[in-house]
Amino acid sequence: LALAFSACSEMRPIKSSKEDLEVVGKVGRFDVYYEELRYITINCKRDMEIIHGETIWDDPDKAAAYRDELYERVEAGIASDYYGVLALADVLYSAGGGADAMLASDEVKNAVQTSVDETVSEAGGKKEYREALLKNSMTDHLYRFYMSVEKISSELFFIARDDLGLLDDTDEYAKNYMNSDKFIRTNHVYLEGKTEKNRALADEIEKKLRASDNPEAELILLKGRYCADWKMTTTHGYYFAHGNSDCGDEYETTAFSMKDGEISGVVESDTGYYVIMRLAKEESYMTESFDEFKTQIIGTDFNDLIGARTEEMSYTPTEYGKSVDLVAMK
Repeated sequence: LALAFSACSEMRPIKSSKEDLEVVGKVGRFDVYYEELRYITINCKRDMEIIHGETIWDDPDKAAAYRDELYERVEAGIASDYYGVLALADVLYSAGGGADAMLASDEVKNAVQTSVDETVSEAGGKKEYREALLKNSMTDHLYRFYMSVEKISSELFFIARDDLGLLDDTDEYAKNYMNSDKFIRTNHVYLEGKTEKNRALADEIEKKLRASDNPEAELILLKGRYCADWKMTTTHGYYFAHGNSDCGDEYETTAFSMKDGEISGVVESDTGYYVIMRLAKEESYMTESFDEFKTQIIGTDFNDLIGARTEEMSYTPTEYGKSVDLVAMK
């Protein structure tokens, strides 16, 4: 969740408005409220402004041209892993009452209250917390819901691993995983901003890498000169399983389709351009980082359990939800 602010004295729940708590649709069996539709919509509109230009919603003709894309993004954003977690809770915690019981439990409520209090403290106080909610198009009620689902996700991890044995946490499994095609190593040059200048520069970087006698070393030099996230990695590059690169779906799809030593074409993401090099894994570095990578692998397997549930779900608006004009929403 993108609210990185946080409390001191206990922050009581802030009552949402009647409009905020109007049901606008369902994901699976779970109700979706207007407050979440607004939060997702506003953030999708902001993302699209970064991609297509800050004025796309000011001009009616431009806004109309991007209407379908906005609706697709919002529907995908609502049918998120948050509801995948709740669906998984219905399965793994069915004997205890499923997602509803976990959401209503004192353990989850108390943990959420602690998180909210920390958020208020980090924000600078209750007034600042309210202002931050407003700035992020968020309500306290929705924030607490998201925090609740994150706490439930943590509980489900231990249920899946320790109680049900659905996650293999043996060293042997982790070693085999690291040496399989499901775990790869890459490095890249990333240019932030989808401008014509950056696209042309990305093309030039790709050409330089392909022409180099030592493209791995050349990439390090180019990364230091141009890369927006050059401080985020070392010469060891990135080691990751599916869903753990933090670079987006386009990046991962490309990286996993490549062979060791291969250089990608220009990969376009929502925020910029990548040129990727797939690298051979270093046995010594995997040994050195074994515990870190093992944790990542177990987390990937757990996320796959959630993802399988999420893929089965979609957002279905009510008649009221269909009547809400997302383009006009502010």
